[in-house]
Amino acid sequence: MATTLGFIGLGVMGESMCRNLARKSKAAVVGFDGRGEPLAALARDGVTAAASARDVADRADFIFLCLPGEREVRAVALGPDGLATAMRRGQTLVDMSTTPVALARELGHAFAGLGVDFADAPVARTAQAARDGTLSIMVGADGAVFERLRSYLACMGTEITHCGPVGAGQAVKLMNNMVVAQTVVALAEAMAVARASGAVDPRVLFETLAKGSADSFVLRNHGMKSLLPDAHPTQGAFPTSYIIKDLSYALALAESAGLTLEGATTTGRLMERTAAAGYRHHYYTAVSRVIAREGERMPEYIPSPRQWVREQVELYEGSGGTQGTTLRDTGLPVIIVTHTGKKTGAIRKTPLMRVKDGANYVLVGSMGGAPTNPVWVYNLRERPDVEIRDHTAVQPMRVREVSDEAERARLWKLAVAAFPPYEEYQGKTSRRIPVFVAEPRA
Repeated sequence: MATTLGFIGLGVMGESMCRNLARKSKAAVVGFDGRGEPLAALARDGVTAAASARDVADRADFIFLCLPGEREVRAVALGPDGLATAMRRGQTLVDMSTTPVALARELGHAFAGLGVDFADAPVARTAQAARDGTLSIMVGADGAVFERLRSYLACMGTEITHCGPVGAGQAVKLMNNMVVAQTVVALAEAMAVARASGAVDPRVLFETLAKGSADSFVLRNHGMKSLLPDAHPTQGAFPTSYIIKDLSYALALAESAGLTLEGATTTGRLMERTAAAGYRHHYYTAVSRVIAREGERMPEYIPSPRQWVREQVELYEGSGGTQGTTLRDTGLPVIIVTHTGKKTGAIRKTPLMRVKDGANYVLVGSMGGAPTNPVWVYNLRERPDVEIRDHTAVQPMRVREVSDEAERARLWKLAVAAFPPYEEYQGKTSRRIPVFVAEPRA
């Protein structure tokens, strides 16, 4: 009986992968995507369009997924009308997306219960490699399942590695992307130093590095082709939003193993600032622009003189937002507000109670009912641009002091609900405790 292959997710990588599968496998291929354009293009290669993911499950023996991330994979595989409701014993599901290791293991367990074989097989290399069929594919699967898949995977890649059981492929891919992202940052920093100091031409720097022990695939591709010419496209490249996602998955895996990765955490913060600077949809090498811009000012960071504040900030920031997220003995959540000194321009970091109003944060200058305002209040009045860390997420915000009485009353009520001692603090002082609202920067 003839084999039918299904492919779900026909984006920058998926469309080319599906095309190579159709051209080289000699099997019938049915594809599905929410957009009609890639399906129309693939029809010329003999790919039949399916009406839905369930339709693919009804028609295919092997189903390949290539989706943006965890949310999409979870919806397609385990959602109300997902593949788990339609796949049959004897079928095989192959997830070629990049997702958390925990999700790969969850899918493996869920589909094993249905008699469906599962493999995680994320891919590495560029969109051009996807077009050329020269991807590196890292597979987590039972040995027998891997052998059944190998010939189909070889239609899309030249390096097919069996990394271990389900989840191992994702683990290798996440470590790959973590190393590549940190290397991109290192190269961007080296280029920024070369340009700012005037000591050496950046092209000479990169060409010379390529002749020595600092040579790498990342230098010759990300460095020479994107960082050096300052070319960070929005089409056909791996965007900043995707590398942020992959770094978060890598950090989650490390956290589950009891590890804190300072380099990857710092790289993640830089990528978040790159997205906030307007480069969310650009090739993530745009981080070089943020590094160059921030390097022009290099403000000093001044820790708080209060020991408990210093310790809270160090734990919160040092763990990448996975520890120190509650106020001492209360168990109530806090955020870290990074602000700029009114007079010195120095960077300051202050833990404040986490009070949300939709996408905004409410900041209350209580200082335990002290007779004077905390220093951060004066800083925000003068320099309203801040950065707020809420667990692992970091977002640039702009604050404004609330003067409208009705708005202040509403926000004060939210604040007291989140942290009841605010009422007590107001009763201790004759000053009116200031209330600010932090809103996302456009």
